[in-house]
Amino acid sequence: TLNAGSRSQWLPGTVALASVIVVCGLFAAFAERHTPPDLAVANPTRITQSQTRILSPLLTDSVQVFYLQYENNRYNVAEVPVNGGQSAAAVTGVTNPELCDLSQGGQAMLLRSLTHSRDEDAPVYIQPKDGPAQRVGNILAYDAAWYPDAKRILYSADGGVYSSDRAGISRQR
Repeated sequence: TLNAGSRSQWLPGTVALASVIVVCGLFAAFAERHTPPDLAVANPTRITQSQTRILSPLLTDSVQVFYLQYENNRYNVAEVPVNGGQSAAAVTGVTNPELCDLSQGGQAMLLRSLTHSRDEDAPVYIQPKDGPAQRVGNILAYDAAWYPDAKRILYSADGGVYSSDRAGISRQR
């Protein structure tokens, strides 16, 4: 028979042993899990022969792929057909442009005009498919994106996220 004194000595040792067994069992269960196979792209196709540094984002209007290039200490937006071919500089009215987003249907790009580096806020422009680039008010942003209807712009600046109309007038936090 156990008396009160021997029960208090027996109980902590048993709890500790049971805890160790449970922890070891959990560890073994996690160690035995099967890891998924590495993902790989089947049959990749190179669509550009560009030898310049290609930066993200890669955006498409279903006809062309647009991307940012860095060459000779300058950024520019390039385009290549989605099925591959020759890359060409996309026509923009922005000096040292950084590609931010492409509207649905590809009717307009959102660009930043980089003055020093990609890591600072810069002026935002709308570059229509046909026509001159238009400055979005006096907005300086770290990044920008279209709302799905392309009537408003979402952008980040000074540690906050804001929205604006296309003219940069009606800004909201």
